[in-house]
Amino acid sequence: MVDVQEDSPINSALRQFEATEANLAKLEHTWSEIEKLTPEGPAFGNDPAYEEHVRVYEDVLAALPKIDGWKPESVPMDLNSIGQNRLDAKEIGEITQLQEIQLPLLEEQRRIVARIDELAAQINEARALRQETVEHAEALQASRICKLFTEGSVTGWTNGRLGDYVVDDCYGTSEKTCDDDTGIPILAMGNIQNGRIDTRRLKYLHLSEKDRRRLLLRCGDILVNRIMTARA
Repeated sequence: MVDVQEDSPINSALRQFEATEANLAKLEHTWSEIEKLTPEGPAFGNDPAYEEHVRVYEDVLAALPKIDGWKPESVPMDLNSIGQNRLDAKEIGEITQLQEIQLPLLEEQRRIVARIDELAAQINEARALRQETVEHAEALQASRICKLFTEGSVTGWTNGRLGDYVVDDCYGTSEKTCDDDTGIPILAMGNIQNGRIDTRRLKYLHLSEKDRRRLLLRCGDILVNRIMTARA
């Protein structure tokens, strides 16, 4: 059976790129919010909302990898420092910038942008290759399963009914599940993905002791999906 590994180099690279892309967007949004909270004139004091946005900005910035050896390093000043700078500028009659972000030279910026575009193109190609690999793997898996069943009698499989192998049957539960993981994890139709049980997105139920005895899975249990799912 062919399997597409979750920790393959392509998947790892894609996850890292997607995380960096999301962090860049968050960084830009946070900076925009900081600008909105920055007083226009000399002002002193504390602003919890401003300080929280600065903390988020610093955390996201620290997690960003460098691109060709560079990434933004400057962080927003605290409000008292901003107020003092503006007061000093007002006293001497000069207009100064509130923040100075250390940017590389224009030529270097263009090289970084070109490198980002190149990496983005490679990532898009990798995504397409990953999807193609997944589709080929699914087709091969389906073909293999079909062959196992159609040639089962030749390889020594015996025919039988499900009732020949079970001593009891149980419907399961139709109660509404929730995301509270202090309950019992429930396997639902949505957990059947590509012919396997996927436990990454479980729902939960708080069961009575009677229902626990009836519904908890045990070694040797056979699970039957009575309704076809989209990815079964």
